[in-house]
Amino acid sequence: MFGTLFPMRKSRDVVGMTGYSDSDWYGDKDDKKNTTGYIFFYERAPISWSSTKKPVLAFSSCEAEYVGTSKVACQAAWLGSLMKELNFDLSVG
Repeated sequence: MFGTLFPMRKSRDVVGMTGYSDSDWYGDKDDKKNTTGYIFFYERAPISWSSTKKPVLAFSSCEAEYVGTSKVACQAAWLGSLMKELNFDLSVG
């Protein structure tokens, strides 16, 4: 059985959502495409994660990070909207 364990809170304080991302440039020696991954935590529980090989070829490590960061920014905005719709007050920072 699999699941996500959410820590119990004792008060209605502002909750925190934290995200991490990383990209590797030229990670696959065969097709030279990069891989991007991210994970978002609600308090200490993982709520969203992904690791995908990008369909485009990045010509520099900076471009690889930019392509990966754009996907992560979209996911962060969506999660923020979802939390707001569910009436969760998120800390920013």
